[in-house]
Formats: sequence, C-alpha cells, structure tokens
Amino acid sequence: MAGKAALGALFALVALFGGSVAHASYGRVAESTMDPGIFRIDEKQHLGNRIDGTIRLVDQDGVQFKLGDLFGKPLVLLLSYYRCDGVCSTVNADFNKALQNAARVKPGADYRILTLSFDKYDTAETLSHFRGDLSLPSQVAREWKHSLAINKGDIGALANSVGFRYFWSPRDRTFFHPNVYIFISPDGRIARYLYASGVGSRDIELAVLETAQGDIRPSQVTDWALSLCYSYNFKEGKYTLNIPLFVGMGSLAIGGVSILISVFVIRKRRTKEEVS
Repeated sequence: MAGKAALGALFALVALFGGSVAHASYGRVAESTMDPGIFRIDEKQHLGNRIDGTIRLVDQDGVQFKLGDLFGKPLVLLLSYYRCDGVCSTVNADFNKALQNAARVKPGADYRILTLSFDKYDTAETLSHFRGDLSLPSQVAREWKHSLAINKGDIGALANSVGFRYFWSPRDRTFFHPNVYIFISPDGRIARYLYASGVGSRDIELAVLETAQGDIRPSQVTDWALSLCYSYNFKEGKYTLNIPLFVGMGSLAIGGVSILISVFVIRKRRTKEEVS
C-alpha cells in the first residue's frame, strides 16, 4: 500500500509539473515564421524588366491568346486567384471602382486590363464565378480580361519575373501574396507597381500616363504636364506631390523676380544720372 501511495504521489507530481510545462509552452503566442517581405516587391530590382509575351492564356470567353497580344498599350496586370475567400475579389472590385472616376484615361483607348490566376487549380468555372461577382460595367468588361494560363508551369515563371511571391498556407487554407497592380509598358516592360491599399483614381491615371512612354494622344498633353507635379513614392506605393519640383520652381521664380527688380533699379538709376 505504501508503494502504491508513493507511486500515486509521483504521478501527481509529474502531472502537476508536466501540466505547468505544457501550459508554459502552449500558452505562449507562437512566433510568426512568415516573412513580411512577401507582401512587398523589390521594385528597384524588377522595374524595367521585360516580361515573357509568349505565355499562352485563355480568357473568360474561352478565347486563347498570348500575353504579348495585349502589348502595344499600357497594360495593368492583376495576379489573383479565383478560389480566394475575398481578398482578391476586393482588390479587383476596388480597381473597378477606382476606374469609374479615372476620367483622364479610358480602358481600351489608353490601356488594357488583365487579371491572371496564379492558382493551378483554378478552372473556367471558378473564373466565371469570380468575374460575375465583380459586376463590371459593359465598357470596362470589354477591355478587362480574366484569364488562366494554358501551361500551368508558366504561372510560376511569370510571377517570378515580376517579383510576385506567394505561398499556400494549409492551416489557413489560403494563399499569402502581395496585393498589387502591375503596370506594363507598351513594349512589355515593368513600368510601375501600385499597392492596392489606398490607391485611388488619380494614382491609376498617373501610372497609365507614365507607363505610356511618350505614346500620349494630343488631348492628353495637358494631363501629362499635370502628372509632372506628382512623383511615385516607393515607401507608400502610390503617387504624392512632387515637393522638390515645387521648391525648384519657387526658387526659379524668386530668382527671376530678383533679376527683374535689379534690372529695373539699374535702369532707373541710369535715367537719373543722365538727367543730372
């Protein structure tokens, strides 16, 4: 009996201290192993890089085409996946909403839009549901393609070429990835990244005008001149007022006024001397 009592006491001690250890271990907030850099793109490394225009895609109507077929005008590329639980839908919907007030540039006339799935398990059915939920206006719908890669191996290669990193989390059953609009120049080069958070109509207009690389219609000359008042802010991922430009213009204006005042004073002094 004494042996059983001692054994019971031993089990009680193990349970007590073991439980304390377990609580200490599982009671802690687990350290995140996710690299926050996955949500940002090393823009300076990728800007100016040419993307592969030979990648074959199929759109919402079942029409096959090459990515390069969309070159010739600025192209806005959205990498999404159609089985997404809401984030990708929101990013696409926010872009659609911003387009409604981007009056200086028009889809089709000035640029094209392409959403491409990076999920190899997406199908024509998931694409159709995703696009249908956006309720795109008819004019925008004509110029905005939603597509799948015909060769699934091309997805990763394209994502890598634009610096778009993503991974699947089995625990969360979702992809982690940047939410970004990628602007491709008419000759197929990466021209600008705009992060979806906080991007407005003005940012889209400025990015399209910047991406056009001189292919500006006469009616857009004034808009292009206005765009010089803004510069891209890498930290914020959008356009902000070009303060150095305004400082420079102010300094130039002050210098010009100073010269005019000096000329006026000198002429007035000479006139007085001639009269004397």
